[in-house]
Amino acid sequence: NNVERAFDVLQDNLDDVSRDGVPSRATEIQLGGGELVLEQESTFRVNHTATPGTIVETGSLTYRGAGDTRIVYENGAVFRMQGDNGVMLSEPDLLLGDTVVYSLYGLGGPQTAGGDRTVLVIGQRGTREAALDARAATDDVTLAINSSQAAVWERYYEEQDHVSVSTTGGPDLTVTFDADHYERFVVHRTETRIDFSD
Repeated sequence: NNVERAFDVLQDNLDDVSRDGVPSRATEIQLGGGELVLEQESTFRVNHTATPGTIVETGSLTYRGAGDTRIVYENGAVFRMQGDNGVMLSEPDLLLGDTVVYSLYGLGGPQTAGGDRTVLVIGQRGTREAALDARAATDDVTLAINSSQAAVWERYYEEQDHVSVSTTGGPDLTVTFDADHYERFVVHRTETRIDFSD
């Protein structure tokens, strides 16, 4: 429970870095004998004809304690997972309306921090850009997700209006935003360096 609350604070702090352009934010997390791991296995790819190539970001921050439960921050959302199943504790930064604003988060930095101690997780802003701004869009935008949290991402996007989801099972998921239902699609992309400090 303490880690879940800390990850909620982490989410708010990294939103400050992404949305408000704050240079850095620090979040205190009590490890309690567990381990924080910065992984590069998850990928999020945004595709649209208005871009010269695919917009890609990777990275998730995972806490592993006793048992097989893990707490994960990934692409702006927080999860509590057991194996491939779990729940989304905090939703990502997504605005759906006449204008769709999608935030894409990338994480990089040291790989692990562990032990029975308290660490500061410091997020420092790197690249921040409007990676896509499609006005009067006539083509759908697709989001390809490869993630251990794919089953939970699938449930989240299935609940959104004018969004369709397809999957072949496993970690792969494709989300399609229907161009008939928005006038503009904006992707904000932020790369954040994560450091661990005592």
